[in-house]
Amino acid sequence: LSALLAVLALSGILSAMNFKALDMELLLPARAFAGEPLPFSVRIRNRGRVFPAFSLQAQPPGESLYFSIIQPQQSMLHPGETQFARRGRYSFERLRAASRFPFGFFVKARNYPVDSECLCYPRILPPEQLKFSVVDILGDQERLQRGMGSDLYTIRDYQPSDSVRHIHWKATAKTSTLKTREFAAEESHNIVLAFDRYGRPEDAEKFEALVSEAASLAFHLIRNGGGVAFISDDWKSSGESSEASLDAILNYLALVQMSAYAPAPLLESQAGALMLSLRHGRG
Repeated sequence: LSALLAVLALSGILSAMNFKALDMELLLPARAFAGEPLPFSVRIRNRGRVFPAFSLQAQPPGESLYFSIIQPQQSMLHPGETQFARRGRYSFERLRAASRFPFGFFVKARNYPVDSECLCYPRILPPEQLKFSVVDILGDQERLQRGMGSDLYTIRDYQPSDSVRHIHWKATAKTSTLKTREFAAEESHNIVLAFDRYGRPEDAEKFEALVSEAASLAFHLIRNGGGVAFISDDWKSSGESSEASLDAILNYLALVQMSAYAPAPLLESQAGALMLSLRHGRG
């Protein structure tokens, strides 16, 4: 009995020492999309000068990460992958770590302070799932300059940043040098996306679908060279066709809240405008 009690006491002492001198860090991207894989990393640093830390199971959002041993005055970084089901701002102030060290009799855990935040954009739907076709909105008229259209513009030498899908294999075989295709850009179009925040409590899921549709339209239109001006009752974008404008729109839609008292967005002109709304008789 004395030996068993001594083993239990020793287990508690060694377990406490195993957790004592650790610092944890949760590394998340600043931006993510709902429903898409999100890479992250956990770093554990052992501040101890003598004893290693053994058999730690970090438990961030998503999969658990196992750290077999962390030597004194060293740190270890493990990558992982998770995903957020819904849009919004995700803040993490604590990270849990558990261990069966030293004898595996008990699982002990401790929470460590971390400071990590990620803004999750709405889910981006593929173009074929949208109610409005991006091709119909932008048109299919080509400009005689490089872009993302469907007509061939030129064939040039392949660069590391080019997509492998655009390699021109016949030209590559003739010249023994990798060649890639460039396509003509589609004619630029400007459109106004008017987003109505109106919704009642029972419309919560419909509102989330509307947010996702608005984000998807802005994403595909801007990525295809269109200029998108986004208007709501409490915010509006610059109307440019740029990644900065797209980020601003997605930032707004990531945090937008439904309101039963929200007025309809004011449109100066109905030309080239697309209203997204849950109000009766509109949409």
